[in-house]
Amino acid sequence: MTDQLQSTLRRRGLLAGIVGATTGLSGCLGDTEFRITDVEGESNASDTTLSFDLEIVDRDIQINSPGSFELFVTNEGHEEIEIVSTGISPFGVLDLERIRENEQDGGRVLLWSDEYEESSHVDVSPASIGTDGEELVTVLPAGESESYVYEIRGGDLPSDGGEYRLIDRWYDEVAMYRYSADTQNDTESTEELRESSGDNGESLPADAGASPEIRLQISTQNHVPFM
Repeated sequence: MTDQLQSTLRRRGLLAGIVGATTGLSGCLGDTEFRITDVEGESNASDTTLSFDLEIVDRDIQINSPGSFELFVTNEGHEEIEIVSTGISPFGVLDLERIRENEQDGGRVLLWSDEYEESSHVDVSPASIGTDGEELVTVLPAGESESYVYEIRGGDLPSDGGEYRLIDRWYDEVAMYRYSADTQNDTESTEELRESSGDNGESLPADAGASPEIRLQISTQNHVPFM
């Protein structure tokens, strides 16, 4: 992710917060339990092949009406790239991991999609969610983008909101990628890529990588019993 992308993420998050605050004043504050107030992306200096971006679709997160955002990935290179995931394409099943002071693992919130229940690679039950582990590959030509919309359910969030980072349900990165087999003689498996990924993909081979970190700030809203 480039510095320009990082600025774009922050700018979009800031604008979302400003617009959300002003529109909230015109309606009933009791209608909204949470709100996405900021988005921030951390640049990965070793990775310039793919750029990741996030746009807020619905910033208000209610118990019975989820908020949502769209995650984008763009191939900035000159060769075809494969994005590898499990469950659904192109990013898989994602969580929000809460970030606490001096503590990374502060609890997780499952991001939802109706496609989980429709996918033959995802098993959804009232108490859990899992995948069959099959490697799903999305081919991304040079200069092209892919995106996917995820929902945040208010009933899954702690009552005090907080800062979260976007993360795969079972791994540290959001997305793994590699050059297509047509341009790479020895394509590594997803597990081999993850074993060599280190922190945010810094130790990955030059022809593979992992996504940089994206954070969301979710704030609680005042509850007003009447207007």
